Amino acid sequence: MTQQKTEFDVSTLDQLKKTCDAIISVIKTPAVFFVEGDLGAGKTTFVKNFSVQYLASKKMKFQESQIHSPTYNLHNKYHVIDHFDLYRIESADEISNSGLFEFLNISDRSIVFIEWPQFAKGFSVWVDLNKYELSIQNFATKRVLNIKDITI
Repeated sequence: MTQQKTEFDVSTLDQLKKTCDAIISVIKTPAVFFVEGDLGAGKTTFVKNFSVQYLASKKMKFQESQIHSPTYNLHNKYHVIDHFDLYRIESADEISNSGLFEFLNISDRSIVFIEWPQFAKGFSVWVDLNKYELSIQNFATKRVLNIKDITI
């Protein structure tokens, strides 16, 4: 996926699961995904399905019910996956002052998802990670997921 954009139709749960499998098969870890889309577009649904499939593929024990949106607490951790939802963050300074990313323990299998990443992209913590932009859009007849490898 180096420096290319790939589009997937994820209108159904089955299509979403196949898309997650396809992405899991080609991503390079450690990785950060900057996940964008309108409210209700399916960002958290993607992260949940991806996490379930990724953890199962790595034979890591987890409870699917533990994978949910971190909207109010901003961060959830599922083994090697960190999931941030920054919807309520209003500036990069707010992230810096909170120390939100300081406790990240990145390993070579780590995956980080950041929903609403507009204030998070410039932090140095991502320098050594493979970087992907992921957007989800709802159209009248389908839901589309675009992913682009932005690793330099």
